[in-house]
Amino acid sequence: MAASTPTSSSAPAADAARARRKRHPVLRWIRIVLAVLLAFVLVSELLGWRYLRGPIERYASDSLGVPVRVGAPFRLHLLRPPQASAGSLWVAAAPGSQAPFLVDAQSVLLRWRWGDINAFRKGEALRIVALQADRLEAHVLRTKDGQASWQFKTDPNEPKTERDPPKVERVRLREAAIHVDDAVSQVKVEAHARMNESAPRAGQPAASAPAGDAAAQGDFGLVADAQGTYRGMPIKVEARSPQVLPLLDEDQPAPLQVKVEALIGRARLAYDGVVHDPLGARGIEGEVRLSGPSLGAVGEALNVTLPTTPPFNLRGTLRHTDPVWHVAVASATIGKSALRGEFAYDPQPGTPKLTGTLAGRRLDLADLAPAVGADGKPSTPPPNTRNGGPRVIPDRSFDLPSLKAMDADVRVALDELNLNTSAVETLRPLAGRIVLDGGVLRITELQATTAGGSVTGSTGLDSNAKPPRWDTDLRLRGVDLAGWLKGARKDTSDVNARSSATKLKREREAARSGDEPVTAYITGELQAEIKLRGQGNSTAQLLSTLDGSARAVVRNGTLSHLIVEALGIDVAQALGVFVKGDASLPLNCAVVAMDAKQGVLTPSVAVLDTRDSTVTLSGTIDLKNELLDLRSETKPKDFSFATLRSPLLLTGSFSSPDVGVAPGPIAARVAAGAALAAVAGPLAALLPLLDPGSGDKEDNCQALVQQSDPAKAAPAKAAKSRP
Repeated sequence: MAASTPTSSSAPAADAARARRKRHPVLRWIRIVLAVLLAFVLVSELLGWRYLRGPIERYASDSLGVPVRVGAPFRLHLLRPPQASAGSLWVAAAPGSQAPFLVDAQSVLLRWRWGDINAFRKGEALRIVALQADRLEAHVLRTKDGQASWQFKTDPNEPKTERDPPKVERVRLREAAIHVDDAVSQVKVEAHARMNESAPRAGQPAASAPAGDAAAQGDFGLVADAQGTYRGMPIKVEARSPQVLPLLDEDQPAPLQVKVEALIGRARLAYDGVVHDPLGARGIEGEVRLSGPSLGAVGEALNVTLPTTPPFNLRGTLRHTDPVWHVAVASATIGKSALRGEFAYDPQPGTPKLTGTLAGRRLDLADLAPAVGADGKPSTPPPNTRNGGPRVIPDRSFDLPSLKAMDADVRVALDELNLNTSAVETLRPLAGRIVLDGGVLRITELQATTAGGSVTGSTGLDSNAKPPRWDTDLRLRGVDLAGWLKGARKDTSDVNARSSATKLKREREAARSGDEPVTAYITGELQAEIKLRGQGNSTAQLLSTLDGSARAVVRNGTLSHLIVEALGIDVAQALGVFVKGDASLPLNCAVVAMDAKQGVLTPSVAVLDTRDSTVTLSGTIDLKNELLDLRSETKPKDFSFATLRSPLLLTGSFSSPDVGVAPGPIAARVAAGAALAAVAGPLAALLPLLDPGSGDKEDNCQALVQQSDPAKAAPAKAAKSRP
């Protein structure tokens, strides 16, 4: 009985265990199923889910709404990093597209993020972390109405939404062919690329080849070329790199050495540097050379407002490490101009903006003349002037739409501005600020020096007005006439715009003293103010509507004695000056005040006052019809023998001016002489030709200056009228 006791006590425990197992069979099977599923997932992940190729094809086709074919061998890995590989991948173009297919690739490897896939399902652009293929061909087509080969309809019940093209962060392709035809951005290009797997990857130094090893020198890691059109302009691009594009983490992109030669429209571009993000066109830093028949050709290609110029050649550095493009121009030869500068171009605002500094040794205004309508064919054949002569004022239309393509704020600092005219000298130096805002161009803070004096002011053009409005406000202070006006100097003169103010003043004083030979027909210190405005789409139209005023005063100068006597047609004194040589006649002052109204200039005051004579000018200058109608009269202050004293007339067109003498006064003097000769003898015929002069030797300059200035003339007139 004692021996049977343990057996009796263990039986209830075994029964209890069996009872528990009978009560929870579900838990045991759950554990078994979970273990089997885990093993299945692990094995499938290790083997690459090969059996999902068919289901994935069907799912992708249903999701995109287009046929998708995935070729064997197929591998899929859902865990980090999620990726898929296939022997081939073929994706049809979106419904309605004329493209034969979107993508056709061999030996494909794709990597992605699950968050990007979810964003794509919500309508955002498809983003792929990495793409690798032995061969890839793609058709990127988009019509003007937005119908694109990549615009898939993900849900039949939802309207089709326009998406951006797929974004690929990293690419590695042995061979690729991309066919682009985008009517929206006006790009039509056939691009081809080839990569050499034996070349070093980006971030690694490229092996240097011996100079004589041509094969090694041509063993590039990346060779790409593209040819087609951009915005209607031909484009051709060739790129070479000793390295290959990497499959790297996007947070640490390696620099890719690239050499690019491109022809875009009429502009040629060469780039040699690094690119950190080839597909995003960012992280660019290197040397750049740009050349073409005109800067306007570059503006056409880049959608940037640049002036029409003669052929140019530019050398500098290009940097694009952020959304802003930075260009440092070491040298830019444009026609005869030699410039440099630093600029930043920001394409992100609603209207792109250019900022920077333009400097240089020399700028010839003729190199920018076509931009202001001074060259090229006129917009319409210009009619002849009223008297039948050809027109001389340029009538080429301004390129006003380009003023709205971007904004600008550029500082200017030039060593020399050549105005390219036979009339006046250069400005040395010149500084200012060019501001382009919403189609309104302003040149402000203008400061320049020439011939010992200064030029300051501003000018602007508002392209938004209909017709466009132009205005200018300029001031000249202390400018030496002989140094500034080329025609005022004789060949023996040694002064010009580059002469110092001290030398110019010494020359003026020597001329007034009469101790030195005459080297200039006119000298003096010029003070002037110009306030004008006009409307039109060309230089001719602006001048034909000119309104405003211009005022100039010359003091402390001299005037050629021969010119004064010739203006007065004083035969005896002119012959005397011619025989004994010209002399400088001290000029009390020269005062000119012009009023402009609808393109007609009328002098309210125009006087040359010397010790011997006072010369006045009257009449009109018609800028609209390009006609002259001016009359010059000289009143002597001293006695003169054998003078005809008849006004000079300047008439005709700008292209064919006529200089003559008013016949009335001469005829009267000759007739009077003939009558006296008949009555009193031959010598009496000379009496009408004698001019005793006014005898007024006073300096009337102060009164003339006040008369030329409306602000001073009104109070003076009021004071004079008081009893």
